[in-house]
Amino acid sequence: MSLLTDEARNDRDRHRLEADLRAWLAYHATRYAVLESGKGAKATLTIIEQPRAKQLSFAIGGIRSVVTAIDTHAGGDYLRVMLEDGRSFALSKFGFVFAPRFEATGPLPDCPATACFVDYDRIFGHLQHLAQDVHAGQHDDALRVFFVLLAFLEGARAIGLDVEREEHALEQILQHIERISGPAAPQPPLDAP
Repeated sequence: MSLLTDEARNDRDRHRLEADLRAWLAYHATRYAVLESGKGAKATLTIIEQPRAKQLSFAIGGIRSVVTAIDTHAGGDYLRVMLEDGRSFALSKFGFVFAPRFEATGPLPDCPATACFVDYDRIFGHLQHLAQDVHAGQHDDALRVFFVLLAFLEGARAIGLDVEREEHALEQILQHIERISGPAAPQPPLDAP
């Protein structure tokens, strides 16, 4: 028989999740800064990814789960966070990690399942290179890369990150590609065979 009420159990669980998140962030303080406003479960926590200054805010009481995992590919640990509002993301040594979204692009077979802004920067550099050579038959490759980057930005926006600067830069490259080789072909609808 448990002596804890459901409310007391929920408070205990919420405090444990918050403590796990804070401990991970404190250990990774060179990558993340933390701001807090308000008190209690309604307090807002803002995590700032350094050096990009990308910010993600949420209510401390809105944390559904926090799980530490090991990145077997890149090494080190990361923290998976799920919020009550449905957002889920990870915090890693590379920054915020999120799932790409495909509403604007349709399915993209070459798109990785997760992304971060380190990935975005690397692939954006590749797109810049392709855009310079688009006249040499790189149009289709450039558009594929463009759509992957667009899916990355949609995923970042879905978790609450500001991507206006990156969208503007991506739009500039698309305009350059279209000036040289014609408009981008529309993506097929999601339910197309």
